[in-house]
Amino acid sequence: MTLNELVEKAHRRAVESGWWNPGKTDVECHMLMVTEIAEATECVRNHESYLHYSKVSGKPEGESVELADVIIRIADYFGYKGWNLEHVVKEKMAYNQTRPHRHGGKKL
Repeated sequence: MTLNELVEKAHRRAVESGWWNPGKTDVECHMLMVTEIAEATECVRNHESYLHYSKVSGKPEGESVELADVIIRIADYFGYKGWNLEHVVKEKMAYNQTRPHRHGGKKL
């Protein structure tokens, strides 16, 4: 699956599931992405396996799943905006090739 196929599938599924009715603001979308990162962080803090399954529902859980949710939310948002994720990622990676080691000395 290409990145743009992921965008199309994620956005179509979100629309079909009613997540865009009513619509969301850009800030709400960004904060939903942040929330998924916070959930991944909680998995690390709780020393959970990166991937495990709920004994009740069989739902996949863990840090890796929450980070996958970030990607899905970003793909959905790109679909909503009509943006080309593959193009933007390629452009940013090409630019990153021109940056100095640790971007000139950043610690983190």
